[in-house]
Amino acid sequence: FDNHVENMEYMYLQPNGISDCLSKELLNEVKGADFFMVNNEFTYTKSKQGLVGKDYLFKSEPQNAILLRYWGVDMVGLANNHAFDYGEEGLVDTLDALKKIDMPVVGAGKNLDEAKQAKYFVLNGRKIAIVAASQIERTLTFTKEATSNSPGVLKTLNPKKFIAEIENARKKADYVIVYVHWGT
Repeated sequence: FDNHVENMEYMYLQPNGISDCLSKELLNEVKGADFFMVNNEFTYTKSKQGLVGKDYLFKSEPQNAILLRYWGVDMVGLANNHAFDYGEEGLVDTLDALKKIDMPVVGAGKNLDEAKQAKYFVLNGRKIAIVAASQIERTLTFTKEATSNSPGVLKTLNPKKFIAEIENARKKADYVIVYVHWGT
């Protein structure tokens, strides 16, 4: 949904917006899924201050978050290397934009407790837990790890926190889906 990428430019030119960009077959498939999660690999922010020195920065206007609902998305993963492209402000703006459309988020948060927290859903009578983390940047630190009092993602280079959350989720759910965007 980055406003500077050709697919969004194309969408804005269509009389029916995103409706004209996706086939009915694809929309029926994703909307008919029991559960549809996407990797939201950009920020929803109006900030103009991207990270200095990072080669690729992705962002979308906060109002574009509603497009996820049009697609039938049930949850987004933010544990990735672009969630922090516009720094702390961009990540917090993203979390706020997703909260505004009541979209569950996994893998990032305004603090470590939020970032590591599993999300639970009941699907076809089974309780499902989803946990997410990332460690695509092993030597660079563009994407910040959440701390007890600062926003960021859950990282996995040292996987103890992530494993503890997986084990905790196993006690509470029939199935645990572990979503890792690179890393250990």
